[in-house]
Amino acid sequence: MTPASCARGSKISDRWTALLLVWILVPSASFAGRFADSVAGAVSDGFSHLSISASEVIPVISSQRNAASPGAELARLDLESFAREISTVCEYCATAEGIREFLRLPQLEDSARISPGPLESSLAAAADSLDRYLPRAGRALAFLAAASQELRSAFVLLSPAEKSRLRGLVSGFEFWRDEWPDYPVERMVELAERVDLRRLETAAALLASAAGELTEGNGSGPDWPAKPVVFETLWGEIIVGTTGRDSYRGRPMLIVDPGGDDSYEISSGQWPSVRMIVDLGGDDHYSAPGGQALGGAVMGLCWLEDLGGDDSYQAGPFSLGCGALGVGVLVDRQGDDSYAGAYLCQGASFFGTGALVDRSGDDEYRADFGAQGAGFAAGSGLLADLEGDDTYSAGGRYRDYRADGATKSFAQGCAAGLRPLASGGRAMLYDRAGEDRFEISYLGQGAGYWGGFGLLISGGGEDVYLAERYAQGCGLHMAAGALADLGGDDSYALEGVGQGAGEDRAWGFLLEAAGNDSYSSVRFSRGAGGTGGAGLLLELSGDDTYPAAGQVTGGAGSRTWELPGLGFLLEMGGDDTCGDVRADGQSKENGTWGVRLDLPLDN
Repeated sequence: MTPASCARGSKISDRWTALLLVWILVPSASFAGRFADSVAGAVSDGFSHLSISASEVIPVISSQRNAASPGAELARLDLESFAREISTVCEYCATAEGIREFLRLPQLEDSARISPGPLESSLAAAADSLDRYLPRAGRALAFLAAASQELRSAFVLLSPAEKSRLRGLVSGFEFWRDEWPDYPVERMVELAERVDLRRLETAAALLASAAGELTEGNGSGPDWPAKPVVFETLWGEIIVGTTGRDSYRGRPMLIVDPGGDDSYEISSGQWPSVRMIVDLGGDDHYSAPGGQALGGAVMGLCWLEDLGGDDSYQAGPFSLGCGALGVGVLVDRQGDDSYAGAYLCQGASFFGTGALVDRSGDDEYRADFGAQGAGFAAGSGLLADLEGDDTYSAGGRYRDYRADGATKSFAQGCAAGLRPLASGGRAMLYDRAGEDRFEISYLGQGAGYWGGFGLLISGGGEDVYLAERYAQGCGLHMAAGALADLGGDDSYALEGVGQGAGEDRAWGFLLEAAGNDSYSSVRFSRGAGGTGGAGLLLELSGDDTYPAAGQVTGGAGSRTWELPGLGFLLEMGGDDTCGDVRADGQSKENGTWGVRLDLPLDN
């Protein structure tokens, strides 16, 4: 093993190499832990009743960094320890038992249409009649009532006029712009900062519990109505569908459909503030061109869960698992599904929580901007796909000034702030299995911008990552971004600034645990750092290929504004092919503060 040389001819011993790895990996674990606590706290009950562990979306770096065989341990993806640490149970079950007592009135006829009255009596009548079809409907409505109370409490520091103003500002905000000279962004942020996000997290857990009551044990046994039954309450309509082909329109508070190939055309709007759709089966079509629906909400709570079938989802902004000053969750358990959205969708958030969880099937995700795991200011966004060969694409609509034809994506595990007013949130795209394709334009695939932390994790399979710039483990402006691929022969293609790159006091990290991989890039990539930033590309095993590239690539640092950057490319094993014809077991100085180290650990 040849000692590594770095800047100014100094030597890095094994001890310094170990310290370097700890310096990089410990912050990674810390960031990941804080992100996991936030997202898991908000949707852990949802994961629980889906029979998946919230810990499955947590990187394994922190628990495995001291393993004797890092590649093997990472590829194994044994996360039981995390499950014990962060899985939680909703603490409101006891409260719900008390609330459900007032949700009992004499049963009504199937065709009854209940007129609005006092909240308790209208919900009580609906709950009692719903029990004919859904044995646990009373408990579900109790959880929804508690969630509604938490939602109201979250905005207690805002007057009615301020809430109306804030809703309008967020709904009309153009997140993709670099500057907003004629828009009251400061006022929007000032009002948003008064919202109690802890209340929203509690509301998310209650919402998940309500969904659990409606999905568990309701797929067989009950005598479903021959035609849809509608109950009117002060919260909006509650509809129970049939096992046939039903069509739903408007803005119901709650829809429970037992099966059949159904269509949903849901209108946008602020009322009702709490909405839920549960579909127990069938090939369904969901449409909400106006957005703010189908598991998406602005200053509200919205949950959509589909238990089976090949489904299609098409929606406008703030939808398909988006929470803006609220909570939005979309869960699809089975089937080959397609998701098409505008912006802030498919697991996106702004001062709230947004999540899209797809448990199985070969799925397709398409969006314009801010999607597929996107967290803007004070937001936690998650897209988790657990099985299947999936395709992700984002971008193509909103132009970027940096190059002709470039567009902004801000997707696939991307967290971004509103520079310079508010730092970014947290975002994750987690794909547990399958041969997947990820494609964006500018910024994503494990990227952080202006104080945000973005993460993309792929659990295995032969994956393809395509991006133009600022991607594949990239941090910009006091932010952090990471991409971890835990197995398979993968291909990475990037124009520049990524594959483990950090710029302006930020860090970027790309981890490849196993497989014969290929990295293509032109500039500032493959472990590059500049202006006080740090970048690391860590390859644990496999015969990898690094084609010849342009400037500042492959373990490179640069000095700008008198701030040194740190860049590292560490190859831990395999017969590798490098564009600069560096033999295995050798190292090379590259840049002001950069090092490239190839260690034949497999020998």
